[in-house]
Amino acid sequence: KKLDALIDVLVVDLVIAHPQRSTPLVMQLAGQLNVNVRNDWTPDAAWLGCYQKIQLAHLFTEFSGSVAAPPADRKKSVLVEQLTRLFADAAAGNIADKALADKVNAWLPANLRRESTTSR
Repeated sequence: KKLDALIDVLVVDLVIAHPQRSTPLVMQLAGQLNVNVRNDWTPDAAWLGCYQKIQLAHLFTEFSGSVAAPPADRKKSVLVEQLTRLFADAAAGNIADKALADKVNAWLPANLRRESTTSR
């Protein structure tokens, strides 16, 4: 029931709020209900395809550092495919580097990140 109620609030919030910024109500509810979106959601190609090419490239460097930055001429579709595979492999436990897998599995888009994780 709590999850259904939160979904209802999120739907309304998405309709009336800017999806790139978190809203206080959603963050408060997520904290009080101890919701972790990544328990039930993994970014997929359809979702990643909404990002701009530069944002996808930045995501690579966020996970693996600037050494792993993709070349500027890499196509967006290739970046989406690679990130989709990375998220899926991390979720399935198919990444040998545990630190990288943990970082990928914990990643959330900025609008879903809690500002303070002390309430967990």
